[in-house]
Amino acid sequence: MNILFLNHQQKQCGVYQYGKRTYDILKKSTTFNVLYSEVESLDEYLAVVKSTNFSGIIYNYHNLTMQWLGRGMINPNIKHYGIHHEGTLPTHIGFNYYLHANSTFRDTNNQFALPRPLFDGVSGGISEGKVPIISSFGFGFGHKNFGQIVRLVNDQFDKAIIKFVMPRAYYGDIDGSATAGVLPGCWNEMDNPNVTMEIIHDFLTDEQLLKFLSESDLNVFLYMETGNVGLSSAIDYSLSVNTPIAVNTTSMFRHIALPEICVENHTLPEIMERGSGILDPFRQRWSHVNFIKRYEYLLNNTL
Repeated sequence: MNILFLNHQQKQCGVYQYGKRTYDILKKSTTFNVLYSEVESLDEYLAVVKSTNFSGIIYNYHNLTMQWLGRGMINPNIKHYGIHHEGTLPTHIGFNYYLHANSTFRDTNNQFALPRPLFDGVSGGISEGKVPIISSFGFGFGHKNFGQIVRLVNDQFDKAIIKFVMPRAYYGDIDGSATAGVLPGCWNEMDNPNVTMEIIHDFLTDEQLLKFLSESDLNVFLYMETGNVGLSSAIDYSLSVNTPIAVNTTSMFRHIALPEICVENHTLPEIMERGSGILDPFRQRWSHVNFIKRYEYLLNNTL
């Protein structure tokens, strides 16, 4: 059976990247023929859905990226699956089923939790340098709390190198003003003469970003609580390499918030020294094999 996976086109967007990772895994299914298209308007959408016979369509939906989609626009003769990332459930669209990117969601009759889309078989480990490299990445928004990472590294390490990848987001920071507003809060926390910091603003490819994360000794994410939000996709990248992860207890990390990796319970050096093995159960749970099995199960039981 043919299944269409729909994404939008703007690559500098966490929702887009989630959708592309998802399709790259699902295309390996031997049960369903999963096809992919990026659309930015109702006309483009209608042209795609008319071109092939589909048993179902999966929408990587977000109200910012598919504003053109509304009730009455979808074919009632096939099944429609809307991926829900955050905020209010988009019942106004008329999807038959809602697929929650929140892996902790408990299934109901027409709503189901999805596994996280990781990268498979990515090598990584402790860097070879004597000075520990503490890294993070993400679009330059204030709630990412980059300044707190700088503060902890300056306080908790005798020597360290901080590395940030902080590109502009297409949605919300196209002019770079949000990112520019974050930078002073990082540099102002630099008061340890034996700690240096490097910040780049390039939008890296997946391969480049995974290499960046794998060459670090610790990847740190300390988001502020911002309300009804989804899970952090940054963790998908970090789990895909064998580098320890430190997080705080904000709800965006609720799917991996083991006490052993939370900065409220342990220092960054302690988390780094513990290593990455504690995260192996998550990598196994969200392996490509298990990811595909989950989607095949959902599709087989709802089509």
